[in-house]
Parts: sequence; C-alpha cells; structure tokens
Amino acid sequence: MNNYTIYYCIKINGAYDVLCAMSILNILNIPILNRTHLSMLTCNEDPITKRMLAYWVFTYGIIRLYDVGEIVTLSYILEALCMANELRYQKMKRGHVLFCVLGCLLFISICDVTTQGIDILDDNEELV
Repeated sequence: MNNYTIYYCIKINGAYDVLCAMSILNILNIPILNRTHLSMLTCNEDPITKRMLAYWVFTYGIIRLYDVGEIVTLSYILEALCMANELRYQKMKRGHVLFCVLGCLLFISICDVTTQGIDILDDNEELV
C-alpha cells in the first residue's frame, strides 16, 4: 500500500467519523450514519449519552482529517483501548466492538508504517 493510499484512507475515515457525529447530533439527516455508532450500544441510550458519543467521534474524526502523524496513530490507539474497555461493562455489542477494535488495530499498523514524521510527502512534493 503506497503512502498516498494510506493518507487518503485516514482522511476518508476522518470524514466518515465527522459525518457520523453530525448525524447523531441531528445536524445532518443521514440515518445510516446516525445508526452506525449507536448500533454498538446494547442499552437504550439517553440523549446525553448520544451527544457525548457524537462529540467524541467528532473529535477523533477532526484529528484524522486535519493532522497526519503520531496524533492520528494515538487517536486509533485511544479508540481501540476505550472500546475494548467498554466490553467489561457489557453495554456494547461484542461483535461491533471487536470489529471496531480490529479496524483501529489495522489503522494503527498502517499509520505506524508512515509515521516517521509522516513522510507521506517528500519535502518538495504536494498532494493534488
């Protein structure tokens, strides 16, 4: 996988997270994105829980959209650890959480390949 592909995968994932968060907050009306993150919960979530989840998803989505480097890797590590921790409380669907954790681990390994200052671009090169 070349560096441009990795770069764009991270950006697309960040955009997806931001759109999901905005859907949960009812800023956008995209029902499938609204349900994607909320479907992980096993309990009937209250409005505050929904909003807090949306703010968290929005935060790491913005990080992935606007930063490249170790902070992006850290955002995936934090998401994986938090999701794995939630399994202890049995308030999230195990299969959904494991899928999310495995996805984060995949992104962590991808990010790790390029994190040397994320030299996706050489000093003289620009993204088109």
